[in-house]
Amino acid sequence: MGSSGGLFVLSAPSGAGKSSLIKALLEDPRAGGTTYAVSHTSREPRQGEEDGREYHFVTPDEFRAMIGRGEFLEWTETFGRYYGTSRALIEKQLESGLTVVADLDVVGARAIRGIFPEARLVFVVPPSFRVLTERLSGRQTETDDSARERLARASHETAERFIFDCLVINDDFRKAEDELVDIIVNGGPGTPVEGPPGFWEGFYK
Repeated sequence: MGSSGGLFVLSAPSGAGKSSLIKALLEDPRAGGTTYAVSHTSREPRQGEEDGREYHFVTPDEFRAMIGRGEFLEWTETFGRYYGTSRALIEKQLESGLTVVADLDVVGARAIRGIFPEARLVFVVPPSFRVLTERLSGRQTETDDSARERLARASHETAERFIFDCLVINDDFRKAEDELVDIIVNGGPGTPVEGPPGFWEGFYK
């Protein structure tokens, strides 16, 4: 079994578990032929991160030069740092027949939709805003101010969910991984963006 090509964009509020799901997906033998579109960023690497694996790490000046040369499909500045997706990288991966997974914010996902209308946009969400708050509070890398900023941003991002094709609700990690594999490998429907009955009504409680 393996993927059959195409571009999949995953977005999520910080703390939803998207990065862990992508890592699990890429290691899952069911998803052979799936590759990750490594983004560029101007932020400093965190402990354990490697250039070219989590991100291509560049300086702010280098990033701005790449913007000027039109090298990004999309780019954004978030929390004072630049993030962008290389046009040449995505095009090369797709031309090779690979299934490409890109990790983008909501603005980036919207931009990709305009360039690659056939791309499948997947929004990863936690089971509730309370769980998201707990996950961010438990991060050693977050200050109180940055956690509050990310939660405020999460409220905006969840309100934009209808630009996506489907949800993956990351309550039980293995079930979420199975659903993501089904979406990417089998063309499965995922969870409708409307969510299960009562999901969004109870999300912020």
